[in-house]
Amino acid sequence: MRNAVRFLIVVLTLATIVSVAGCSSGSKSIAAGKDRAVSMMQMLPAYTSNFSFLDTYMFQTDENLSSAWAFIKGYYLGNTSFSERINGMVSTDELSIFEGDFTLDQFVGKTGNGSYNYGGFKITTSTYNTSVVMINSSAVTGYDYDVRRCIDVVNGNESSFYDNEDVKAIMNLLPSGLELAIQVMNNSSSSGEPIGSLAEGASWTKSGADYAETKVYQFNSSDIAQQYVATARNVSEDGTMNIARTQNGAFVTEVMTPLTSTPTPTLTP
Repeated sequence: MRNAVRFLIVVLTLATIVSVAGCSSGSKSIAAGKDRAVSMMQMLPAYTSNFSFLDTYMFQTDENLSSAWAFIKGYYLGNTSFSERINGMVSTDELSIFEGDFTLDQFVGKTGNGSYNYGGFKITTSTYNTSVVMINSSAVTGYDYDVRRCIDVVNGNESSFYDNEDVKAIMNLLPSGLELAIQVMNNSSSSGEPIGSLAEGASWTKSGADYAETKVYQFNSSDIAQQYVATARNVSEDGTMNIARTQNGAFVTEVMTPLTSTPTPTLTP
């Protein structure tokens, strides 16, 4: 999961140590974060292997996360009023998706340098050597080839990331949270994940003043899953988190909660 959450780590760290009251807008009516994450998965091509979703709407509307939202705006979105229109962000190895209340022209701004039509959609090219397309309420941006693959998916000409049965099973087991991440490993442990794992998902939710992290592993067999449960630690390596672990066939769910108040780490953007 190291790769899957690469652009979220700093935000997660900040969210767990911030407890400053702010103004909650609460005026927008919007689908649950998990539903929005799934809708963006359904745009992505099947070759996607790392998926990270940040529920910016929750950061905007939760008064206890106002300082974390200020950090997100400054570090990822820019301190402009336009950032208030973004309800969710997705990062993959190939693409970024921004979901919210805006048009393609508003998203591109002055960076556009041309456009063309593909598959019934207008694709705008930018001065950053990337392309952008608006699909429903989401701006999809990346290299031109990958952006066009998303259009092929939406038009039903290619399978989506969410069509992967492993991905779908993991999402069904994860709670909706401030952040969601999925990594497809295809039986590889090269990233340092458990041997025999096919896919892994993670969700971070608020738990009082702290946070809880839920991880779901899918293994290539129930025997491998059972072996993992029998040998895995019940406390995190740094000694700060308790790990409750359950098995259901080839799936293992871990819920990590703080043993004590989470210490304040050093932020390194």
